[in-house]
Amino acid sequence: MFFRMLFLSCFLFVFNAASQVQLSDPVLLTDQGNDKGSGYSMQTKIVTCDAGGIRKTHFAYTCINSSTFKHWEGMSVWIAAYNHSTKEIESHTFIGNIFDNHGTPCMAVDKQGYLYIVYGPHHHPFHYRKSRLPNNSTEWENEEILSFMYGRVDSDTSYWRQDKMIEKNGEMEWTYPVIRVDEDNIIHVAGSLGPAVGYVRKINNKWEKPRIIYNAEKSLCRYNVMMNISKKGIVYILAPDMEISKNDNNYYQMNTDYYLFKSNDSGENFNTMGKVFSGFVQGCGNLSVDENENIHFLAMLRNYEKRSHQYHFYYDGKKWHENLLTVPERYIWDSSMTLTKDGTVLILSTANKSDNHWRHASNEIYLFTGVQDSVHGFNFTHEKVIAKAAERNHWLPSLEENQIFSNFDENQFFIMWTDEPDLKGQYTKFKHAQLATKVYCKLFLK
Repeated sequence: MFFRMLFLSCFLFVFNAASQVQLSDPVLLTDQGNDKGSGYSMQTKIVTCDAGGIRKTHFAYTCINSSTFKHWEGMSVWIAAYNHSTKEIESHTFIGNIFDNHGTPCMAVDKQGYLYIVYGPHHHPFHYRKSRLPNNSTEWENEEILSFMYGRVDSDTSYWRQDKMIEKNGEMEWTYPVIRVDEDNIIHVAGSLGPAVGYVRKINNKWEKPRIIYNAEKSLCRYNVMMNISKKGIVYILAPDMEISKNDNNYYQMNTDYYLFKSNDSGENFNTMGKVFSGFVQGCGNLSVDENENIHFLAMLRNYEKRSHQYHFYYDGKKWHENLLTVPERYIWDSSMTLTKDGTVLILSTANKSDNHWRHASNEIYLFTGVQDSVHGFNFTHEKVIAKAAERNHWLPSLEENQIFSNFDENQFFIMWTDEPDLKGQYTKFKHAQLATKVYCKLFLK
C-alpha cells in the first residue's frame, strides 16, 4: 500500500540587490521519498509550462511504497504540480513503479505543452509515458516499455520484470535514460547501456530500432550520459568512457574520457566532435547549450588524493575552456546546471566537510553563478543556499533546466533536493534501502 503523500508548499528564495539569500518555509513534496528521491542530476525533474494560459511547474521524484523492498514493487515515481496563480501544489500523481533506487525519472515538454517522462530501469527496458493533455501531469497515456535489445515489449512479458540487472550473454539494457522532444515532435532518448551509450527515437508515434552511439574502450559509459537539443535543433550527446577502481579506504577513482557527438538531422546521423576531456572525474548534471550554440557541462574530481572541486567546461565554437570551481574547506559531491537566456551559468552543488561519503550530515547546498567576461571567459561566485541541519543530510540537488520548450524564467525558477536522516557516514544496501526521506522544492526569485 502506498504511503499517504503529504501536502506541498514552497520554499522561497529572495535575492536582494546585494545578492544575499533570505529563506522562508520549505515546500515538502513527500516525507516518504527514497534515498535517491531527487537524483540523478543528468535527468531533468522540474518542468515549467504555461500551455492553456496557466503557469504550472511539474516535479518528478521517487518514493518508497512499503517498509520492505521488492523489485518493481518497493519504489515508485510521482509527479507534483505547482500552480503559480494559486501558489499551491494542486496535485500529486502516481506514475509507475521502478526496479530500485536507480530507476529515477526524467521529464521533457513539447511546444504544445504535452509532458513526457521516462523512468524505471537499472539495466532494464525503460518505461515511457506522455500526458493526455497539455500542461497536465494528472492524466497520462498508457505506458510503453522499450528494450534496447528487443525494441518495444509488452507489459505482460517477464523480460522487463526480472528481479536482477540484465547483463548476461552480451545483452545490454538502459540505465539513467534522458528524454528530449524537438521542434518536429520527435522523441529522443539516450542513456547508459553499461559498456555503451544507447539512443533511440520515436517518430510519428513509432519507436525506431535503438542504436549504439559509442562503445566504451575502457570499461563503462556511466555517470553521466548527457543529452540535450539546442534551439537550432542540433542534438548533442556526451559519452563518458570510464574505468572505476577503489582503494583500501573505499575511495572511488574514476578515470574518464569524454567524447561529444552531435546530429544536425534530428538524430538520423551522429558525428563525433572528438575527445573533449580526460581525467579522474565523474560527470554531473546535464549538458547545456546556450543561445550562441556554445556547449557546457560539469565534472567533479574523483580520485584517491583530492576530491575537493568540480570543473565547468564550455565550448566557444573554436575551443574548449575549463573553470575550476571550489568551496573553501568543502568537498563537492553532486551538481546540476542550467543557463539563463543572457548566458549566465547557474550551478547547484552539494558539498560537505568530509571526504568520507556523500551521506554525511554536514552536507549543504551552494549556488554557483557564472557571468561571462572577456578576460576569464566566466567569472564565478558562490553562496550557501541550504545550510546544514542537525541530524539531517541535504543532497542530490536538482535545478530546473532551460529546455527549448519549457517556460523557463531566469528570474523565477525551482530547485529540489533530498533530505534524509544522518547516517553517520555508514553504508547500507542502498539500492534496496527503504530509508524514508523528505523531498523538498524551493522557488528562486531574483
